[in-house]
Amino acid sequence: MCRETFLLFPSLIGLGLFSAYPSVYNLVMPSFLFVTLSFASMLLPPGDLGQRFDIVLAILVLEAAFKFVFTDKLPKTPYLSWLDKYMTGTFITLCAVGCENVI
Repeated sequence: MCRETFLLFPSLIGLGLFSAYPSVYNLVMPSFLFVTLSFASMLLPPGDLGQRFDIVLAILVLEAAFKFVFTDKLPKTPYLSWLDKYMTGTFITLCAVGCENVI
């Protein structure tokens, strides 16, 4: 982070919002918001199955593209890091929300 950011938001340092791993916040927070937005599909009437599934499908494609873009920015490891497990969990959650909307 640049020095100006710390000068503008000194209270955020105490909250731990800036860390040595900013890529974690660049990946985790948007993915969390994508999954949260997928639950908005449940606000539509139960009869609109197509529209409900379209919302979840669009977010699922968005999550896949998001992971594809950030894959080269992460270090290559021979094992699954907790961030890889988190991204897999978001895919599973989005698929479960999509199945729940259709069934």
